Amino acid sequence: MKVYILKIFNLLLFGLALSAGSFGQRCNISDSLELVRFFQATGGTQWSTPWYLTRPVKTWEGVMLSPAGRVTSIVLQSSNVRGPLIDLNLPELVTLKLGFNKLSGSIPNFTKLYKLETLYLSTNTFTGAMPAFDNLRNIDNINLSGNQLTGQIKDLRLQTLKTLDLSTNSLSGEIPKVFYLSSLKNLYIANNRLSGSISDFFGLYQLEMLDLSNNSLSGKIPNFSALPHLRILRLSKNKLEGSIPDFNRMAKLQLLALDNNNLSGEITEFTYMPSLTELNLSHNHFMGKVPSFDNLYKKSSVNISYNNLAFGGLEQHVGMGKNYFVDYSNQDSLVIKPEGNLLTVESGGSEQNVYYTWYRNEQVIASSVRGGNTMFVTSSGTYRCLMKNTLLGQFSITTKAVKMNYQPEELVVKGVEPSSVKWAKLAVNTPMSLAVSEPGTYILKLIDTKDNKTIAFEQNHTVTNRKMLIFTLPATVPKGKYILRVTGGKNFQHGFNLMVQ
Repeated sequence: MKVYILKIFNLLLFGLALSAGSFGQRCNISDSLELVRFFQATGGTQWSTPWYLTRPVKTWEGVMLSPAGRVTSIVLQSSNVRGPLIDLNLPELVTLKLGFNKLSGSIPNFTKLYKLETLYLSTNTFTGAMPAFDNLRNIDNINLSGNQLTGQIKDLRLQTLKTLDLSTNSLSGEIPKVFYLSSLKNLYIANNRLSGSISDFFGLYQLEMLDLSNNSLSGKIPNFSALPHLRILRLSKNKLEGSIPDFNRMAKLQLLALDNNNLSGEITEFTYMPSLTELNLSHNHFMGKVPSFDNLYKKSSVNISYNNLAFGGLEQHVGMGKNYFVDYSNQDSLVIKPEGNLLTVESGGSEQNVYYTWYRNEQVIASSVRGGNTMFVTSSGTYRCLMKNTLLGQFSITTKAVKMNYQPEELVVKGVEPSSVKWAKLAVNTPMSLAVSEPGTYILKLIDTKDNKTIAFEQNHTVTNRKMLIFTLPATVPKGKYILRVTGGKNFQHGFNLMVQ
């Protein structure tokens, strides 16, 4: 009984489609039947604005007819169109826009839409592989973004295609090495699962916009100099490594986004990029001095935050009258360089502008010391340093914590060779020189290793800007092994192994 009723309903729809032309502009009979088939397959009665099949086709929502009565356009965006999409047989169709609906299943190859120029199926729930669209000989724009397509990107051979948007799907595999899309201007493949290296997009000479962001692409950034018309390049949120290639020959490039990768090395100067207005290099591992960016376009925006950059080069970007804006905040932690018991951090910047606060086990041991980029370890613990640059406002840089196990070091002084047992051999009544961290007053004590007592030797010394402490052991010091304890300056406290002979 249900099957019989369905047949009667279909016959009724057939009759209504044929009679639609009697109320106005006549629609081609085969086209009207195809529209009814599409209506049935996609839950037409539940659309936001259903078609009234008893009325002329030209009054149906989203349908446009040519003067000859052929269907040239179907636009039903956000209309609750649902279910599978049939392989439409509308040979004069130019525009098909069904974005933001609930269409599902695989996307047809559209074998009979020979004149189609615009295909917009964004934000549905299509699954399966991406079609090759072999018969779309006049296609200009394909947008399949926001679906659930899987598999590799097809090797398309569509000579008229200008825009291809495959973003926000689940496409995987590598990017094709060669594209046969000589007219392509815009290529969007962001937010997929692509892997492997990036192609140089040989053959896409007309390309203006390229977005490959938020994939799993690796390797180095290729040379894009073969794309002379490129204006927008987004490679963000991948796994790209190496340094920044030479973009200086790309005179039309306006936006370059390389953020959230594993790029390293120094930031290049970008000496000839007259059109560049937005540069994003944040969330990488760039180090070294920050370039001047003086050659960038006026009012450019540069983001170099979340790298491993120090203060070096940043001071030049502060002040009135700048034609660009640089975001350099939130740099990642710098690395402390330990050498024996001496810790050094290279913060860059002018010495008079940088203040250092040192911590041991998260307790301050030296607070806001100007120019204090070194610290002598006096006891075991975990050390780190916080640096602030007064010229850069509240911006600060910290270091990674380093765990130090304090061991008294041998005393290395000018003109004295250390012995094989790590004991510096000194003679009495002979002037010796010892390098210290900064000028100031220092106290020397000689501690006997036998009983850990200070012997009758204690001297105060004033050290000038030469940062060299000159001392002499008096003849009253007996031969033996000692620890020479040196304290003074602001935070200097050190012990050296010493053998008097």
